[in-house]
Amino acid sequence: MIPVHQRTTPLFLLAAAITTLSLLTTYPHTTHATNPFSSNIVEQPPATGEPKSKNPPTQYSSTSAAKDEATASNSLPEWERLAVGVKGTIKIAYWDTEQGGARPRILGEVKGTPTIRMFKPKKKQGNTDKAKVVLDYNQERKAKDMKRFVDYQMPEFVEHVNGDKGLEVFEEKAVRNGLPQVLLFTSKSGTSPLTKYLSTEFRRRILLGQIEPSKPNQSIIDKYEIKEFPALLVIPPITGDDDEEQNAEIIRYDGTSFTRNKLHMFLSTHALKTSVQAKKKTEEPKKETEQKPPEKEKVRTEL
Repeated sequence: MIPVHQRTTPLFLLAAAITTLSLLTTYPHTTHATNPFSSNIVEQPPATGEPKSKNPPTQYSSTSAAKDEATASNSLPEWERLAVGVKGTIKIAYWDTEQGGARPRILGEVKGTPTIRMFKPKKKQGNTDKAKVVLDYNQERKAKDMKRFVDYQMPEFVEHVNGDKGLEVFEEKAVRNGLPQVLLFTSKSGTSPLTKYLSTEFRRRILLGQIEPSKPNQSIIDKYEIKEFPALLVIPPITGDDDEEQNAEIIRYDGTSFTRNKLHMFLSTHALKTSVQAKKKTEEPKKETEQKPPEKEKVRTEL
């Protein structure tokens, strides 16, 4: 079974004949024993086993590829470059097609080579992440193209705040679920892979909102006294008390760089220790409409 985070981690998986790939690496190995790749790439054993990994599970996308000898020599360097480029945010693994045992069920049927697939959890599935979306990758097998694909397809749980009304909705959602509010002020449009990663890694432990400079957002920028972009701040969970809401402490990230490790360490300090169960928004009770009294039944006289 392919190792996937219980929350939202997808996986990038390369299925190939390792005896062929061994000719392209400097790692000594046997067909079923040694990882011919760098430690950024995890070996995927038969379906009944567990993966051999030098590193703990990281985050995001899942692709499976079956490659023949003619394409392996061209693809391996690109696969390694991809592993280096996404280290820490995307898990990459390989499946040795020559090893014994059943192939991972999630891999599905492989009719030809190369076959590249991406697996990622469905975004809306309640409080579980078991259901997966499977996407076939049919673009160029270059590291930059594969990285562009997985960066775009990475799951994200970012709230895009637009104006005071949007901030009000964001705050209400955080209070309803008892989550710390994390506001990221950025001048870049769209959602970066790093922001997607953080929103998934800390899903249901923080509520991450992204605010971009715009006319509707200027009042929010002024409210939090943002002078430079990017800026990141945390507001601890609010219980709903009016006085506490007004005096909520604002914790600002004062790091000199916005790297994955530093942001992860900062948010780990302020995120909830355990994930919360998502709560649905309670609807306001509908006002009862005044009912007209029933008309009196006319008396019928029998002749």
